[in-house]
Formats: sequence, C-alpha cells, structure tokens
Amino acid sequence: MASRKFPYPIDINGSVKGFCGIKQLMVDQEKTLKMFRKCSEQKDWKVMHSSHYDWWMFPIDEHASTMNKYVLSPMDAERIRTDPNLLLKFREGVDQEKTLKMFRKCSEQKDWKVMHSSHYDWWMFPIDEHASTMNKYVLSPMDAERIRTDPNLLLKFREGVELLMAGWGWDVRTNSLIESPATSKGQKFTGYAVRLWKAGRCMQVLQQDDYFKSLLTFARLAQKDGHSLRFSSSNKKSAECISLWLDNPIYKPDEV
Repeated sequence: MASRKFPYPIDINGSVKGFCGIKQLMVDQEKTLKMFRKCSEQKDWKVMHSSHYDWWMFPIDEHASTMNKYVLSPMDAERIRTDPNLLLKFREGVDQEKTLKMFRKCSEQKDWKVMHSSHYDWWMFPIDEHASTMNKYVLSPMDAERIRTDPNLLLKFREGVELLMAGWGWDVRTNSLIESPATSKGQKFTGYAVRLWKAGRCMQVLQQDDYFKSLLTFARLAQKDGHSLRFSSSNKKSAECISLWLDNPIYKPDEV
C-alpha cells in the first residue's frame, strides 16, 4: 500500500512546525498519568471522564484545535517508538508503575501475599526470550542497552528486583538473608523458580552483575534448603534455574 504524503511542514529537527517537543509532551502526559493513577487507586473515575487530555495522552499525526502543538511527525513517532523510556509511558510503563506501587505497598505493610499471588513477570523482568506473550516484552540488544544507559529507567528494574527478593526474605543490596522476616505474612521463598530465573536473567541482560550475583547466591542457598529450582514454561520443559543462568552465552560463568 502506498504511503501517505505527510501534509504538515517539518522543521530542521524532523518535527512538525509548532510541535511542543517530546520533552514538553512527556511533562504534560506525566501530570495526566498521575491523575489517572489516582482515579484508579480511589476507584473514582469522574475526574478522568470530565478532564481534557486527549492531545498529549494520545498524540496523532493530524492537528486539531491545538493546531500543530501535539501533532507527531513520522520522525517524532519513530523517536518515541524506539525509545523504551518514552514508549513505556504510552504502553508498558503504566503496567510497571502499577506493579511497583503494589510492591512498595507490600513492603510498607510487611505483607507479601499479594506480591506472590500476582502476575507481572513479563513487564517487571523483561528478558531476551519470548514466552506466552510472544515478543511483546522481549528485549533486543539495542533495547537492553537503551534501558541500561538510562539511569531513571534502570532504577525501576533494579527496584523491582530488590522488592521481589525482599518478599522472599533476601536483601539484594547486602547479599544476605533478612533478619526476622515476616514469614506469617508471606515473607519467605515460595519456590517459584521461573520467577527467580526471569529476575536473574533480566539482570544479566541489563548487565547488572551485582544484583545477578546476589540472586545466584540466594538460589544456591535455596537449593541447600531443599528447593529444586526446576520449572516448566511455555517454551522450556524441565529447566533448572541456575544452569540456565550460567549457560547463558551473554554471561561469563568463570566470574561467579
């Protein structure tokens, strides 16, 4: 199918003349996302429905009453599409932010049961292999590099691992068991080997060796305590967590 000729004048940066800029677009969007999240937390959606935000929350390639202020040129759309930090705001970032809030709440309340019973592995610990979601959360080497070199984005993935492991009674930063864990409220290892593997693999892919090695230490202790760490998934049958980590071609086994 023939491509449509873009009808708006383009400036030297490849943006539509009059475009507010991606930085301003994200500032406007973040304000509205906070309102969205508040509506979701309070289960009260009236403010969302009565507010105006379509232009910056869902920018398109046509102008409206705001003229060209929020019109995406093909180049700006490509910039957003190829930048995980920006794209996650439009798509997956909301999923991750919601899950991080749940993790933090579990940590604050010292009650980890909701964390252990929820599903979030795909977007909290994206890796370089597809699973039941196919390629939706698969990191290419370039995407992994973009995350690794963005301090704000990388911190979210590290925090996710910190809180997951805290829920299993492990302090990633000190590489040790948490003293007096709240076991009655679920602060103990559940034996969920595939989740442990994905968290570790994510840290490998993002080259976070300090956190990966801490997870490896935890896994070896878990094995000594009788956990097999074997699992089956949509694309793996009878796999073993530690072996998969150390057989990973992107990691050097002689370093552990």
